[in-house]
Amino acid sequence: MQSPASVTVLRAYYVAATLLFLGLDWLLDINVRVAFFENSTALRVLYYGALIGCAAITIWKPSLAALTGAVESLVSLVALILSMGMRTIIMTEDMLRTGAGVVTVPEIVNFAIVGFIGYYAWQRSMRELFGKHRP
Repeated sequence: MQSPASVTVLRAYYVAATLLFLGLDWLLDINVRVAFFENSTALRVLYYGALIGCAAITIWKPSLAALTGAVESLVSLVALILSMGMRTIIMTEDMLRTGAGVVTVPEIVNFAIVGFIGYYAWQRSMRELFGKHRP
């Protein structure tokens, strides 16, 4: 059973953090949350829509908060890893023509921050769903 505190934290994360990251992204052009979709506005809009949907689910049905958090964080981690991996494995003509680096330092920092938060959220959701058998 989920504790009320964990549901409150998850709701705050989805509602407040999503709105904060959406504002940073669209108003100040600082893409923190969805850096793995940096070059695709349509995918960023779709992803933010999914996050708002996750917020709606946690508000509408708090008993699904841990499951929603687990699925969302796992999807975020997979998208983050695939987007970074694809850019380091597949060289584009633009990369070869300009001599630009495959991955920039800000992107690596973003990967570390978002990856840590996604992994932490996934682990916490797993503990809420399946018990606290791991430290």
